[in-house]
Amino acid sequence: LKLESFTRNGTIPTWTWKLGEHRFTKTVSMVYGHNAVAIQYEHLEGPNTLQLECSIIVNARDHHQLTPDEPARARVEEIPGGFVARLKPPDNPRSPVQLHVAVQADQLRLTDDVYGDIELPVEQQRGYDHIDAARRIAVVGSTLQPGHSFSIVASVAPTPELSTAPQLIDEELSRQTR
Repeated sequence: LKLESFTRNGTIPTWTWKLGEHRFTKTVSMVYGHNAVAIQYEHLEGPNTLQLECSIIVNARDHHQLTPDEPARARVEEIPGGFVARLKPPDNPRSPVQLHVAVQADQLRLTDDVYGDIELPVEQQRGYDHIDAARRIAVVGSTLQPGHSFSIVASVAPTPELSTAPQLIDEELSRQTR
């Protein structure tokens, strides 16, 4: 896997990756007016299909607090078009955080894996504790023909009023050029 290029259209970043004879992009956009993010993976070119998977990794903590031993517990429920994760922060389990994820992909697999020993080099440079852990709650993926994509929209609020990720990205580009 090789990063071929990084571009930015307004505030929207796109990474172009090369994997063997395949090229694909990842585009990420915050959703204006919502506490949400839209992510799109698109297979640009290649001799045949490309299987892409994306792990959804989460934690529920203050930005300077670490959870090296046990990241937030998650109760994940599959719903039509995606899933809802209810996270219980270790320091405040009575105040759960909800993550609503809409998925346009061939595959959705709910998981409960802990990724430990994650090094945070900037925290280490600042002299802070720098080893953390996070929880993988899902794997999303698709087998893509060239020119096809899959997408994810994640929000801390229910997202039925939000469009698909490609539409949200286009709307944000239009908003920025007004």
